[in-house]
Amino acid sequence: MQKAVFGIGVLFGAILLGTIPVHAQGVFDKTVDWPIIGSAHVEGSVVVTGSGANTLYLVKGNGEFGVRIETDYGYGLAGDEGFFVYTDKTGSWSMQGRLYPFYGQCALMIRETGDDPTANFYSVEMENVGESASALYRTRAGASGNVRIQIFDAEGNPIQDEGDGLWFRVTRVEPVDVFFGEYSPDGQNWFIADSRVIRWPSDTAAFGIAVGSGGDNDALGEVEVSSVAFVSTPPVALRVISQQSYKGGETLDVAVKVYVSGQDRSTATVLETPPSGWTASEISNGGTIANGSIQWRLSNLPVGETVVTYKTTAPAAPADFAIWSGNVQESVNILGPTTLPFLDLTGGDRLMDGLVLYYTFNEGEGLTVHDTSGFGEPMNLTIADPTRIEWGPGYLETTGVNHIESSGPATKLINACKASDEITIEAWLKTSDIRQNGTARVITCSIDAVDRNFTLGQGHYGSTGDRFEIRLRTDIDPNNLKLVTSLWSNEGTLTEALTHVVFVRNDLWELYAYVNNELVGLNADPVVNGSFASWDDTFKFGLANEVSADRGWLGQLHLVALYNRALSAQEVSQNYNAGPFVDDDVVVSNWEVF
Repeated sequence: MQKAVFGIGVLFGAILLGTIPVHAQGVFDKTVDWPIIGSAHVEGSVVVTGSGANTLYLVKGNGEFGVRIETDYGYGLAGDEGFFVYTDKTGSWSMQGRLYPFYGQCALMIRETGDDPTANFYSVEMENVGESASALYRTRAGASGNVRIQIFDAEGNPIQDEGDGLWFRVTRVEPVDVFFGEYSPDGQNWFIADSRVIRWPSDTAAFGIAVGSGGDNDALGEVEVSSVAFVSTPPVALRVISQQSYKGGETLDVAVKVYVSGQDRSTATVLETPPSGWTASEISNGGTIANGSIQWRLSNLPVGETVVTYKTTAPAAPADFAIWSGNVQESVNILGPTTLPFLDLTGGDRLMDGLVLYYTFNEGEGLTVHDTSGFGEPMNLTIADPTRIEWGPGYLETTGVNHIESSGPATKLINACKASDEITIEAWLKTSDIRQNGTARVITCSIDAVDRNFTLGQGHYGSTGDRFEIRLRTDIDPNNLKLVTSLWSNEGTLTEALTHVVFVRNDLWELYAYVNNELVGLNADPVVNGSFASWDDTFKFGLANEVSADRGWLGQLHLVALYNRALSAQEVSQNYNAGPFVDDDVVVSNWEVF
């Protein structure tokens, strides 16, 4: 299989409920016409002709699916519209079919619950007559996205007319909650469109065909689907690396967990490529290495998990990042971490002068993130939803849209920065998805999605997510009418690896951005004119989301520090060399992930 070329736009949202009665249709045995949201609605339908392999489904539906969902914090729309014909399946399955769309949206879809218009789902969809195709998904945790697929037939021509049709396949691997979408011009040669892990609440899912008109109108979307079939899923693999960073000459343990879901898939060929220049040793299960890649030919695999392992050693003078790659033959690429940063840190003390807020995430449990700055009264943060976080050794991971914020105004931070007219915002972090955008809020002092004193986020609206953005309010814009100065780093400055980011604004109104101890370029002159005199004294401080709104960020926070002064380049380097882990009576062993 090959990986498709696609561009990405990521949205965020979450959940509300409703149901429609169901009845039997062909190999599918249930239908639902999701409730009206907009002003127009026409009832959908399905007509089934033929039998067996020659069964044809003509499905019509009105409205739009794949929209943002209103959350507990009040943002987005209210759920899916359209018509869905489906059946419930337990365990791991792939469903495929050939779509001939006439108008609107049509998709092969997997849903957490068929009759719930706000449920988790994963799909591969087409709009109109080959106009565009996407891998579309949404989760109850608040993440959603639309991964565009560039489609060509076997001769390399774009698929545009309805006579071509297009084969789609959606897969769920239940033991590890892996979902992926594929497309094919001929039903024989399949191309991976997208893959991801979506946390799923049960071993049952609704597989079916979803159709809508793509908007709020009285038209009916329409699609013919043939060759619908359920087949067993291919093996998938998950990579686990013993550390989140490395030093020169250091040896890391790597495990590749191979998951098999059906008895007819008892063999797998796994190809794993360690970083360039690294050496591999102690390869388990008869794996062989050639041209820098390890290959396992596994047979008689049991249903469930099989683990293969090896050790890999970094060169004495490695590159800034180590990059892994690999795949399971005729399946998706190996999931899990692919990039680690080179952090040959010299250690030493972090700077404490001017420190106003300091969060080290060494709690390990609970719903409180403690401020250990020692400056004034501690400004501890409260986690709203315990089901959307996971604690690790020295970090807090947000697994769904959440609120982690101060109980009241961030008074000590606001007053301290007003007095100095300077600020340094520092974090060690690891994003869960390089495609987060919007901007996804990482650190903020604000009150809603519009009004803020400052925000550090991932991604720039309308552009890519592999960059940082800083939004900073000054008295040049005293009313904060969406005119807060916004600057963002160059494309590629954020990767999926553990990353050190620092934004500094001094009293000369200059702004500097550092990523992994390197000064990085910004989209405009690094000057933010004006003082902080107009900062609002009532604004709260929050992490991983907007205050009282929904612009969530998913990932790991290892350290967050705020200073009321501008750190110099040498001081930024000192904090970088000190690393993300600090000794708060919690011992973390040499960067290891347990």
